[in-house]
Amino acid sequence: MRLCIKYASVILVTAVLISCGRGRINRIARVDEGMIIVRIDNRWNDSVKKEFMLRFGLDSILFRAADEGLSTVETDNRKWELKRIDQYITEATAVISDELGADRRDVLMFDEPSDTLLYADIRTQDVFGVNNLKNRETVAFGEDTALFFLENHLEASSVFIAGTFNNWNSMLNSLTKTDSGWMVKLKLLPGKYLYKYIVDGRWIIDPGNNLRKRDRDIGNASVIYVPDYTFELNSKPDAKEVVVTGNFIQWNRRGIPMLKENGRWYLPVYLRDGTYAYKFIADGTWMPDPANPDVRQDSNGNLNSFIGIGNAVTFTLNGYTGAEQVILTGTFNNWDRNELLMNKTTTGWSLRYHISPGMYEYKFIADGYWLTDPENPFTAGSGSFTNSVIAVMPNHRFELKGHENAREVIVTGTFTGWDPGKYRMVRKGELWIFHAYLKPGKYLYKYIVDGEWILDPANSIWEENEWGTGNSVIWIEN
Repeated sequence: MRLCIKYASVILVTAVLISCGRGRINRIARVDEGMIIVRIDNRWNDSVKKEFMLRFGLDSILFRAADEGLSTVETDNRKWELKRIDQYITEATAVISDELGADRRDVLMFDEPSDTLLYADIRTQDVFGVNNLKNRETVAFGEDTALFFLENHLEASSVFIAGTFNNWNSMLNSLTKTDSGWMVKLKLLPGKYLYKYIVDGRWIIDPGNNLRKRDRDIGNASVIYVPDYTFELNSKPDAKEVVVTGNFIQWNRRGIPMLKENGRWYLPVYLRDGTYAYKFIADGTWMPDPANPDVRQDSNGNLNSFIGIGNAVTFTLNGYTGAEQVILTGTFNNWDRNELLMNKTTTGWSLRYHISPGMYEYKFIADGYWLTDPENPFTAGSGSFTNSVIAVMPNHRFELKGHENAREVIVTGTFTGWDPGKYRMVRKGELWIFHAYLKPGKYLYKYIVDGEWILDPANSIWEENEWGTGNSVIWIEN
């Protein structure tokens, strides 16, 4: 979120938010003919509302009035007229008081609050990313930092950088002038970021970065991936070309060309939390990574190197010791039937698998026979399409009290696309429960008790729907 004040003329200032992978512009406050006009979204949670109030000096009374559908309300310093725009947005209008000053009251503009609590972590956007820089000085990476360098522009009086890492704040991160350009060091987590430079007020893409993305709201923007892993191959110093390929690019035979330095082949990349199979292709010859001891055989007998990033989950299937092979498959690897060959133990089968936080469905394939996890009571679907369900790093537990005679209770909502087959709850004592991982944001949901859709009786927060039956509402924060 940013507050931008200009004294000469009104300029358009916009902010970009990433919501479910899509960019959008949402200017929520403006000044027009001596009136301040604010758009309030009832999907904001309490933390975002508090941030908004502290930044702009608004009163919580205004938010309560919007929630209650009032047409007017008076706060400590203004009288507001409220108008409902749609089911989410209320527009509040008030006369600008003189405390702003005559030279500033017509040039004040606000942008949407920070997306920290509303939208997904930056790591969840792309599975894989590799940079395409014209030279290594354009962006250099340390342990937890990225050093941006903009060459030339020595005649400029100021240079700033704005992007998804600072909510497109054009005044937050200034660059320092050097004898050949401008530089700034930012503390960034691994992930994908869009950015632009602002040179004396003029927004430009990074001329030293070939990787760009066009968005209808912000135009062209430079793209940078902060890496979290480096592929390395030291055993082929005389090779003319080495590429890396794997399940993160669907085993594309062309692969990603690696860089060469003093006989060492390497490639810094960004990989989202998960487990990845890969191989090198040196002058057309496929080979696993000789420096990586984690080499696994798939069901076709191919040897692939594996790396794991982030959280690890151990999948276990007890019994079936007479099977020749057991394969793990699920939504986490696009239901691949060959890749994840499990390890045989004295009591059954086991496989340790790195996976990002989320909800996943899975099954085991024992000698061609598909089966759900007999040790996991949580399932989704029906009939032969019933799958086991796992929540990795769950952050919410759905609970429904009573209904002890119900045969089946489902929880579903916007997080499942309102699928009536997801997710099946489990009876524990006097409660039906389901553990879930939900990204930060707002969710609508209902329970389905033996086919009957009901609101959550323990949740007083709900909103009307188009059928007049209402939906329960929850907010998930970081």
